[in-house]
Amino acid sequence: MKNQRIGTIYRAGLASLFFFALLLTAPSAILATGVPAEYTCDKPSKPLCSGLADCISPNLWECGTAGGETDTCTTSNRLQLVNLQSTGTGSCCNPTNNCNLIEQATRLSSYICKAGFSPADMGSNNWACCDSAYGNSCSSSPNVCGTRGSGTITCDGNCTATIPPPPANQGNACQSAPNVCGMRGAGTWYCGTCSGVKPSDSLCGANPLGSHDALSCTSTFGWAFDDDYAGATNVLIYEGASLLGTVTANEPSAWILPVHPTRPNAGWTWTIPANLKDGQNHTISVYAVNVDSSGTQMNPNIILVNSPHVLNCIEEPTGSITSAVCSANNITASGDASDPQPANVPIRIYDGQFGLGGVLAGNGIATPAFSIPSSQVTDGQTHTYYAYAQDNPSNAWYQLTGSAPVTCDPIVSLVANPATIDAGESSTISWTTSNATSCVASPTTPWYNPASLVNGVANSSGGTGALLASTPYSLTCQNAIGTQGVGSDSVVVNAVPPTGTIQSITDTDYCTGGPGMDVGWSYSSPASPISAIRIEVIDGLGGTAYDSGITAKSPADITLPYNESGEVVAQGGSIAFGTAYTTRLTVWDANNTPSTPVTAPHSTLAGPWVVPSFSHTPSKIAAQEVITFNDTSEYNGYAPAELEWNFGDGSPTESINPVEHTFESVATDLVVTMKTRSDAMPLGSYCNATEMITITKPVPQYREVIPQ
Repeated sequence: MKNQRIGTIYRAGLASLFFFALLLTAPSAILATGVPAEYTCDKPSKPLCSGLADCISPNLWECGTAGGETDTCTTSNRLQLVNLQSTGTGSCCNPTNNCNLIEQATRLSSYICKAGFSPADMGSNNWACCDSAYGNSCSSSPNVCGTRGSGTITCDGNCTATIPPPPANQGNACQSAPNVCGMRGAGTWYCGTCSGVKPSDSLCGANPLGSHDALSCTSTFGWAFDDDYAGATNVLIYEGASLLGTVTANEPSAWILPVHPTRPNAGWTWTIPANLKDGQNHTISVYAVNVDSSGTQMNPNIILVNSPHVLNCIEEPTGSITSAVCSANNITASGDASDPQPANVPIRIYDGQFGLGGVLAGNGIATPAFSIPSSQVTDGQTHTYYAYAQDNPSNAWYQLTGSAPVTCDPIVSLVANPATIDAGESSTISWTTSNATSCVASPTTPWYNPASLVNGVANSSGGTGALLASTPYSLTCQNAIGTQGVGSDSVVVNAVPPTGTIQSITDTDYCTGGPGMDVGWSYSSPASPISAIRIEVIDGLGGTAYDSGITAKSPADITLPYNESGEVVAQGGSIAFGTAYTTRLTVWDANNTPSTPVTAPHSTLAGPWVVPSFSHTPSKIAAQEVITFNDTSEYNGYAPAELEWNFGDGSPTESINPVEHTFESVATDLVVTMKTRSDAMPLGSYCNATEMITITKPVPQYREVIPQ
């Protein structure tokens, strides 16, 4: 592309004219509106020029200079146009003179841009005017038959016509017109003309006679004989110029009897080979071999009447699907298939029948056996599989015989994590299933969620809650026909020994049962209730003074949170007065796990102690009557050290024995208490005897009155 410099403006070909893109010496001086930088519109009533077309329309815009307004902008005094040099056979403008815009627009209206280019390409080497013959009629080169195609001349001078193909039957077999005895000459079609030559009528007496009666996908047959020859006539089977086979016309034929009853055994049959059953058209022509009376072959061989016939057959592939086996959710379909054509047979496996909702599940090849992996199945339902074989070479698909139902076994996986915990902790049970229509969990709660099973598949988890003992977990699932699958695992709970604590040891009432101890204790366990307890009292020599034995305790005795107190009285046995002992406590939880025994020391009080009792005379007590109370206690060989009577009626206490006391008024449920201590008992220790009495009314006093 050439540029021409005019003043300070550069223009590149006609593209600059159409877009009015004027290049200044400094490229940044190009105005967005297309107005030259050295001219400025100063009339607001006139719109700015937006392109070349606006410039050439009179009075659309005006330009001005620094000195003031000038005349209307025209192409002659504002623009200098470059030559348009055409690369074609003509030119749009005079090649030696400049074109003004009006001339250029007029001349361009009679020229067409080359295909694929736009007017923006004008002035570059991509632009040329059309060939002078543009639009005229034209024809292609001739084909083999001399036929030409029609078209028109394009802008670049090419013809759109294409060479027509030869006739569709080009090369196909054909026959000539028959002679007087029906004989035809064989040939092929060429440019609409059959090359077969009509046999001479002079051959009618000596040539063999026959008919190509019928053709099927199994065989083709007819009859043929030669009156010149007593023997059987040979028949030649052709497709075009290719000899397919030879048979002898020596079979009984019902077709020949109506025509030539004297030659009933002149029939022939030829079996259609598998390679012709390919879904294509095959023109089958049959000729009788022409011989003389001695059987010597003569020319030409004679095509039989009614020949040729067109064969179009497909020999379907055969076979069956024999089984479908599921292994780990994967289906493998097996069977066999073969095709009369010598080739491996493509196989498609469908889950369900094709066209009736069946889904393609797998592809493979039968050789002739097949074993084809198919898509995974996880819903636990029964699926019936069908096999389809592709015919060669027609590529049509045919269903093989049989079907193969299969129901995949459920697959269940169950894992406890962690598998070992301490008592009172929990674990998480995770499970996955496939091909399960329903599941049963053991134990049922709280870990299993039945809603996790969707379309035969589950993948979920749940917590066990706090466990007190080792627990097995299982999930049993079944498919649509009841086949079961089981996943199982166990959570092992480590036994955490319980803890027993001796909280207190106090003396029992020595006055009523001899020396003994009240043992206050507590039981605690992180997870398990109590089941048994044992308290032992050991003397200083290691002998057992008291043993409660392993005494069963119901969990109801010690309930959650397993930190309650209980009492066991260790009394009797060999426990003696004034002796130091060690008390030992052992507890068992519900898992029969014992605690570590704990001990505590305790010494009994000195003794023996009094066994307190008293009596009174009279036994029935009335108010205002003197009653004598007498200490009848057993002091075990020791003397009384202290004695105190409290009559419960508010009167002062007494410390003598026996003691007399008078109750002044009637009373009920009055408690009389005697408190005593022997010399053997520690100071401050007493044994008490009490009796609840009733004070009745005084006994009436009678006196004799002498009558006056």
